[in-house]
Amino acid sequence: MVRCKLSVNDGNGGVVIPSIQQIEALPASDRLLVDVPVGMTVEAIRQRAGELANAARARSCRVTEVADTPGMAWVELQHKDILRSTVAALPIPRSADGVGMVPVDLGQVPVGIREDGSGWAIPVKGRHILIAGRSRSGKGSVLWSLLRYLAPAIRAGVVKVTGLDPKGGMELSMGRPLFTRYEADNPAAMADLLEAEADHMDAVAKELAGNVRKFSPSMTHPLHLVVVDELANLTAYASMEVRRRVELALGRLLTKGAAVGWVVIGCTQEPNKDIIPMRGLFTYRIALGLDTPSQVDMVLGEGMRDKG
Repeated sequence: MVRCKLSVNDGNGGVVIPSIQQIEALPASDRLLVDVPVGMTVEAIRQRAGELANAARARSCRVTEVADTPGMAWVELQHKDILRSTVAALPIPRSADGVGMVPVDLGQVPVGIREDGSGWAIPVKGRHILIAGRSRSGKGSVLWSLLRYLAPAIRAGVVKVTGLDPKGGMELSMGRPLFTRYEADNPAAMADLLEAEADHMDAVAKELAGNVRKFSPSMTHPLHLVVVDELANLTAYASMEVRRRVELALGRLLTKGAAVGWVVIGCTQEPNKDIIPMRGLFTYRIALGLDTPSQVDMVLGEGMRDKG
């Protein structure tokens, strides 16, 4: 710590360094819970991440604050890249006896593994999801992993999926049987479909108002997923009339939908505000391969790339 310039004078001629409170050994990394001494900040440790990685002979070092615990930080040292090879598709959930209801957790949908070797799960119920990344960055992998896990719930009618594929069906057509409603060619028809979803959502909201405090999917009121494979084709490159209708319908779904069982999953190669004007309404965002540092911050929030 002293050699990495992470020490402070205690005022009596002594030296104080960050102390390790807890260690988590993961398949690909070690996580250290560190107590940051008075006179130092978490940001000061983050600025020395390169030196710490070298000291531990690690591939990289990431430093993050501990939520709701001022003065504490996680220092994560990654030792190997377990994502270098393709991760096999996760198993589809099955019932214990093979015939009963299949347990599906809509709050934590497993889609793969994280770079530290732990599982990666995405919250679907009550969240709108934006998946941003350049072409061939893996957006389809995230999307199909979600749908694969939810397949039993889709079969049971507890989840209904609407698919919009502005690229002429090149992405979503292979899973056509999963979609209750589907459109792949006509931008105006896609606007019709989004408006129909928004109108249906408003009707359900009126029905549930005053009767249901927290939405829970059922056969009567399933969770509705609205999947748009390439948002830019509808929000930036379609005709002005279609763009206006799409933005209004998506705005209605994104502002009200999560409370009554509608979830929008949108994919885009271009996360600019001019391309995706409703970007800020997506409450869970995934950044894959992007072209510039600023695009990472556009998707995840200001300063997120610098935090790793």
